[in-house]
Amino acid sequence: MSFDLRNLIRVMPAKGEYSMDIFNRMPALRVRLILFEELFVMQKKNIIALVEAGVMVGLSYVLNLIVLFQMPQGGSVTLGSMVPIILISVRRGPYWGILTGVLAGLMQFILGRQYSLHPLSIILDYLLAYGIIGIVAYFGKKRVNIASGTLLAVFLRFVSHVVSGAIIFYEYAGDQNPWIYSIIYNGSFLLPELAVTLILSLLILSSSHVLNPGE
Repeated sequence: MSFDLRNLIRVMPAKGEYSMDIFNRMPALRVRLILFEELFVMQKKNIIALVEAGVMVGLSYVLNLIVLFQMPQGGSVTLGSMVPIILISVRRGPYWGILTGVLAGLMQFILGRQYSLHPLSIILDYLLAYGIIGIVAYFGKKRVNIASGTLLAVFLRFVSHVVSGAIIFYEYAGDQNPWIYSIIYNGSFLLPELAVTLILSLLILSSSHVLNPGE
């Protein structure tokens, strides 16, 4: 069997062909590396946010146990149990804020004192009442916007509790109109709770390091 050098030359790449091929593929490789880096950073941020959400859920529950005073009509004023939900809402956005609020409400229902097992009460008094706090994120990070968002969020929580009280706990109203009773009952503790929440939230969120993750 004869060996022809010309055949070897024919199949061998020309000088510089390998380098040119790698050079031509460099933009595609660069794009893949950038996409991989962005995906890695995104996953890292999501993991950090998830851990932060878990911490805030636990902190909200602990603060809910610290009762500043009990109202005559019932209900209690806590040491800012809504503040952790507001904090993560402003820092991480509405998704994490609402998720943290719902989980905090669920934990409060499971571990706290249960006044009713009615499905509507679970939704209105726990899941919706706490989850709605996350809308603070839509108002931005300025102090006046945080205050405005907190006012609206607590008002919507108040509405949720009032509806639940008038529909589910109407027997406690006695001869009184259940809607009036529910408004008085829930307003008696949510108004001072709002004041505590506003003061603590604005104090904590006054620092840019707290407002912006990663700074």
